[in-house]
Amino acid sequence: MKASTLLDKQVILLSTGESLGAICDFAIQNEQLVAIKTEKATFLFDAIKFGDGIFATKKENCDFPFVLNKLVYTAKGKLLGNVCDVNFSCKGRIKSFVLTTGKTFSPRKVHIVKDVVILKKTAKKQPAKPQLAIPKLSVGGDFLIGRLCDKDIFFDNELIVKKDSKVTKVLLDKVKRYGKLVELSLHTQEIKKNTNH
Repeated sequence: MKASTLLDKQVILLSTGESLGAICDFAIQNEQLVAIKTEKATFLFDAIKFGDGIFATKKENCDFPFVLNKLVYTAKGKLLGNVCDVNFSCKGRIKSFVLTTGKTFSPRKVHIVKDVVILKKTAKKQPAKPQLAIPKLSVGGDFLIGRLCDKDIFFDNELIVKKDSKVTKVLLDKVKRYGKLVELSLHTQEIKKNTNH
């Protein structure tokens, strides 16, 4: 529903059939349309019945802030225009406010409504950090093949690698199965080549 389609329509008090004037403003609270004002009275939104006409079950005195024609400012004090319309559901849930400039804003952006409407500060969007492409290296341990292990390596008191063993593909696969690759890596050395002539 649009507030503008209800403006200037007469509200009838159901108990007496008395006309209580034309709708001229709408009150809001917590993203909800809570009251309607006519020239003569104010009604809670829950007390209004929409049908072939607009009917009220009872009049109310309420202190809710009314919004039509109110100036709208950003949190930094920039004037955006006046509220000229409110879009809301049949249950009074506000969907958006419309400004005289044609722009709309969400009720979630409203910080305060008093003599004017002030919007919340908008959080600055942080630029997305570039994702570094980290190559996935396979930790296969193939670089250990051909080296010598300088200590005995055990798994639950079982000897897996004997000291001074040369690392082969078969030995490497065995170490991986037992989860001892890191330990093997720490205790292998390149075979020293005899450089004497």
